[in-house]
Amino acid sequence: MSETPWIVSYPAPARWDAPLDLGPVQALLDDAAERFGDRPAVEFMGKRATYSQLHALANRAAKGFQQLGVGPGVHVGLYLPNTPHYLVAFFGVLKAGGTVVNYSPLDAAQVLAHKVVDSETSVLVTLDVPTLLPQMEALLGTGRFTTLVVGGLADLAAFPAYADVGTGGAVL
Repeated sequence: MSETPWIVSYPAPARWDAPLDLGPVQALLDDAAERFGDRPAVEFMGKRATYSQLHALANRAAKGFQQLGVGPGVHVGLYLPNTPHYLVAFFGVLKAGGTVVNYSPLDAAQVLAHKVVDSETSVLVTLDVPTLLPQMEALLGTGRFTTLVVGGLADLAAFPAYADVGTGGAVL
């Protein structure tokens, strides 16, 4: 039996040995926006955003992060569920020059406290939902953690409904 049996399930023209260009991770979004700008990149709660929209939001977030002092050597925690906020913040931090530190919303308060200090997180991004925000508000001021950025699900109101976005291409 092959060590990689999943390869037979790859649809053509996907290849397991396709060459990969080396470069910064944030360039993946830049390239996707350029190549697939009007195609859907993400869908969430009945809304879709194109690669161009996601790219513009990430660039806007990067500018905001830079205004908060994010740059090389600054660790930014992402305490987010699987929502478009994660994609925007992830690429925004990288574009600002910062380092992303991922936190699981499933972690216990004591584990989160240790991770915040151990990772030297200065800025943290979360949502204004009861399962997330109180945990990070309680940790504000712990270690280097001095800035809490809070988003909301209402932020997605600017995303157009499915019918308003082009239908070509794959959805992340």
